Amino acid sequence: MKKLLIFVLSLIAVICFSACADNKDSVNDPNSESQNESSSVCEHNYVGIVTEPTCTEDGYTTYTCSKCGDSYKTNIVKAVGHMYGNWTVTKEANCSQNGEETRTCSVCDAEEHREITNPIGHKFDESGVCEHCHKSFREARLFETSDGSKLEYNAENGRYTVSSDGEDTAQISVSRDIINCYRKNGYTLIKFRVSQSVSAWQQIQVLDGINGWLKWVLESHLSGTVVNLSIDLNDERIASSEKNLVILIDKLKESTAYIDEFRFEHAPDYKYKDTYITSPTANVVYNESGDSYSISSTENGARICVAKEVVEYYKSAGKTIFEFTVSQSENSFQNVQILNGMSGWLQWVLVPNISGDTIEFSVDLEDPRLTDWTNGLVLYSDHLDKSTLMISGVSFKNSAQIVESDCISTSMFSHEYNADKKIYKISAAQAGTGRIMFKKKFLDNSTAAGKKILSFTVTPEYIGSAEDNSTETDVSIEVYNGFRNALSWVLTANLAGKSTKFNIDLTDVRLTDWADGLVLYVTKLEKNNLYISDVALATEDPAPEKSASYEMNVVNTDYDPFWFGITSNWKRDSL
Repeated sequence: MKKLLIFVLSLIAVICFSACADNKDSVNDPNSESQNESSSVCEHNYVGIVTEPTCTEDGYTTYTCSKCGDSYKTNIVKAVGHMYGNWTVTKEANCSQNGEETRTCSVCDAEEHREITNPIGHKFDESGVCEHCHKSFREARLFETSDGSKLEYNAENGRYTVSSDGEDTAQISVSRDIINCYRKNGYTLIKFRVSQSVSAWQQIQVLDGINGWLKWVLESHLSGTVVNLSIDLNDERIASSEKNLVILIDKLKESTAYIDEFRFEHAPDYKYKDTYITSPTANVVYNESGDSYSISSTENGARICVAKEVVEYYKSAGKTIFEFTVSQSENSFQNVQILNGMSGWLQWVLVPNISGDTIEFSVDLEDPRLTDWTNGLVLYSDHLDKSTLMISGVSFKNSAQIVESDCISTSMFSHEYNADKKIYKISAAQAGTGRIMFKKKFLDNSTAAGKKILSFTVTPEYIGSAEDNSTETDVSIEVYNGFRNALSWVLTANLAGKSTKFNIDLTDVRLTDWADGLVLYVTKLEKNNLYISDVALATEDPAPEKSASYEMNVVNTDYDPFWFGITSNWKRDSL
């Protein structure tokens, strides 16, 4: 029974397969019964037309009824494909741009193009003329662009417009060969100005190379401002590289960027002080007659740079102490900070608040906190939209010059030194509170020589009016452990109109912050001048009998004891 069931099922399968095959033949056969049934009203007369295959389209035969127009296709022949000839150069690659090659199909004349992706690059001879394009390095096309970057040049105003083809970032590069030619001919600076079409937090980076996240040489943020960039081609990161110099600008979906006054320049002559100080965003004016700089801006804050080349020039000559004085045109809460570098929120070295007073800076260029010299010595000043900043007294000194006659600087006070009397006179310009600093290098030189005791005498001079209730004020001096904030007081002396002798052990364990030298914090100097005399350094504490106390009682005097010496108005009582 089981064998019979299998036989029956097999027989049914064979019959079904035969029926399907017969039906398929009837569909394709124009004389089949099914065709006749569907076109029972027409006795078809099919005529065949052959369509030859092309390079891209299949060939076939089309049968069409001459009576009713019914048609069908058969005899499919696959497309033969293009028959391209050899590649020929239709656009030569030049020194900085890709070329193009083309080949043509011999059957249909279709063309195929491909880019020659390796520009040959400039090859300048000894005279600075390219052997390929026959242009001098000054005439050669400066910029190359990466994919998606767009750079348009307006010859009338010399402006480059930087945008991007749908991308947020553009990269434009200056050929290494062009850079080398300019450097060889003494052009060691690249300068240019960048601005925006719309105010946006747009970032500019100068990269050593184009691929990957490479070291930033300069970084600036536009945010609606105009940024002046100066790139030192002798920077070891640039001079030692074989890569192009790349300028990267982002946020191009938000704002188009403009590059103006792009140029190569010779390095400045460092004998002239008008080359010392620059600023990416502020306006710097050098006053030759007053040997001073005025820095102003429409923005709140700006970075002010003492050129790297200037700093390195003086450091190489052994002059590692940089001194200058800062003041204001208007009394405002204006800060001046010395930064370790230019980018980001970096370590502040000094942060004084001017507020209408004068501040003297003495900066040790070998300070270990100053590690980033990419842009020279960088100062940051705020409130420039309210008060012009003035820098004067700029000088570089050998550390050996920092001796007793030049060992003091002041903040909020002014001072002068009488070389004959060996006395410092300290005056209050505005408020009676400020700082007197014994310079760090002076103390470093002394301690290195084994001298650990700093001694000096402080004497107040009352200069108030006769109508005052008192002829003296309680001037106070505090010896700070450091410069900033309310730090630990080491010594506190109230002068109360009398002289005080200070003997300070520089090895005192409480004196841990020597970043700004030894800081004396002085209060209540509004109606007094202060005199510092007998500055000396010793290997050990002086004998007690050598100490002295001075009394002073001078009201509305017509002479200045600072210049004329101690007169009968002074009393000296030996202890």
